[in-house]
Amino acid sequence: MLKRLCIISVILIITALSPFAVYAEGGVSYLGDLCLYLSTGSFGPPSPPIRLGVISYGGKYLGLQGEYLHGSIAIDNNGMIKISLFGTDATYDFPAQGSESSSSSAIIVIDPSTGIPDQKFIGGGDYQVMSLYWNKGASNDQPRSHNESGEATLFVCD
Repeated sequence: MLKRLCIISVILIITALSPFAVYAEGGVSYLGDLCLYLSTGSFGPPSPPIRLGVISYGGKYLGLQGEYLHGSIAIDNNGMIKISLFGTDATYDFPAQGSESSSSSAIIVIDPSTGIPDQKFIGGGDYQVMSLYWNKGASNDQPRSHNESGEATLFVCD
């Protein structure tokens, strides 16, 4: 049963993205875009969906690429979709005095059994983000940490 759920999950992701697939030399394939919606924004209301390009290198893991983000997606032994994302950002004037930079990592676990077959909704689940922020020239010049968790939704972008 578990193996069947894993196979169905992989088929669901590949089928949802296959109309958009672009193949390149060397076995790298662009499969399309997935959108990830996180229930709470870092510093206020819910953030807009995060658009991630999905790339296949020919193995069982898929690469993800977004604006300021990169990561991977895999199906675990329990049929859950696991997404790891990493990102960095800085203000336009970095590294000037008073500018800020940040580094974040996120773990997202999506349950494909909550998805709707033949629809764009792949599934829902939970996420956890851990971030460090630096303010260049601050009196203590030490990084500040920020942790956040909430609900996540994965779907095929329009």
